[in-house]
Amino acid sequence: LHINRPYADTTRSASELAHSPSVITSSDEFKIRQSGINSRLSGKDRTR
Repeated sequence: LHINRPYADTTRSASELAHSPSVITSSDEFKIRQSGINSRLSGKDRTR
C-alpha cells in the first residue's frame, strides 16, 4: 500500500489501534484514502 502518512501508526495491529478513540476517525480517513487511491489506480488504468 502506497499511502502518504506522517506517522507509522498504520503498521500497528488494528486491534491495538481500536483501543484509541482518536483512531476511529483515522480508520475512517484511511478507508476514504483507500477508496480514493483505488479509484485513482483504476482511473490510470483506464487512461492507459
